[in-house]
Amino acid sequence: MGYYQDNCVFELTPEHSDWGEFLARPSAYFRGNLDMPGATYHVGFQTFVKSVDFEEPHFHMAADEYLVFLGANVPDVFDFDAVIEVDIGEDPDHMETLVIDKAAVVKVPPYMWHGPIRFRIKKPVIFQQAYFDGTWSKVSRRMKPDGGWDYIYCGEDVGSVNTALEKLKDYNEADYPDFAPDRVRVNTGKYEHLKYELPEMVTYWGDWCAKPQAYMHGDHDFPGSHYHIGFQVFTKSVPMEVPHFHHHADEYLVFVGPHFPDVFDYDATVTMFIGKDPENMERIVVDKPCVIRVPAGTWHCPIYFNIRKPLMFQATWLDGIWHKILRREKEGGGWEYYYEGDNLRHCRLEPDKWCNICGKCFAGLNETAKDNKAYAKPDWAE
Repeated sequence: MGYYQDNCVFELTPEHSDWGEFLARPSAYFRGNLDMPGATYHVGFQTFVKSVDFEEPHFHMAADEYLVFLGANVPDVFDFDAVIEVDIGEDPDHMETLVIDKAAVVKVPPYMWHGPIRFRIKKPVIFQQAYFDGTWSKVSRRMKPDGGWDYIYCGEDVGSVNTALEKLKDYNEADYPDFAPDRVRVNTGKYEHLKYELPEMVTYWGDWCAKPQAYMHGDHDFPGSHYHIGFQVFTKSVPMEVPHFHHHADEYLVFVGPHFPDVFDYDATVTMFIGKDPENMERIVVDKPCVIRVPAGTWHCPIYFNIRKPLMFQATWLDGIWHKILRREKEGGGWEYYYEGDNLRHCRLEPDKWCNICGKCFAGLNETAKDNKAYAKPDWAE
């Protein structure tokens, strides 16, 4: 084993919660600093199969949270049949309701009250709570006998139990009927900017990636967000990328089986190179569902996917504008370091939009393709 294999790879394990039968088993969780010292990302892989009111009004301190809702018929995460309400606002007594009825992401800024989340399920929904801190915590409130409030801290650092989830041990599906068609919700539009509905996307780089795909390209898609992520299903073996690093934010590479809830139905080997020096990178090999942390400033890639069963790949970049630093050899010797990023070029087909590297207009793979060479113009680029 090497340094990065020992310190930057976390193997996910099946977890079987007793919260209630609304949550399919198994689930999987990456608990940030608890699972990987130094990690600043917290995420779960849950599949909700029955209706429930989940969580209580609470807020998080000094860290964004992103609530991800996807259809569980992967890769078609847009096969979505549920209505989900998220109460949100600065004042817990005057929150508004966001309604989710499509694959979407909700941003919860620091100190923003939110909850409960009311799931009304027709088809299973993948729910991921992406929390941008190493140690999860929340603050809720409890009424005192005199009518005032106590504000209760719950966090991994003090080993406290999330009592809102403990209450769901007595779950009864009949307690959560469908919303009435004329249900009244408070929504002035004040918080609609915190919701992003994921568009169906197709890329044109090869048939190794199943279609359709879902991506959230950080600030370009969702102004103000610091969450850049793709939800891709790889179906064929393929090499990816050339050595590069990201300047100031960590990246987390997630490899799981696509058959939610059983993300452990997995048969693939992923080989990746990583290190401080691009000339002497460490070779990491993983063959189970896992999370790999790429610390800021760390060279990494290529990644080789040896696929025996499809896998879901989530490249999660904790910043709003994705970028990378690469190098190329200069004619007189030595290296030139150069930048590529989301902020450099507009779409050739729709110039009012930023390029999202879908590949539809490219005459060939660009310089950062798998072997640094140009390719003949593919049929789809005609």
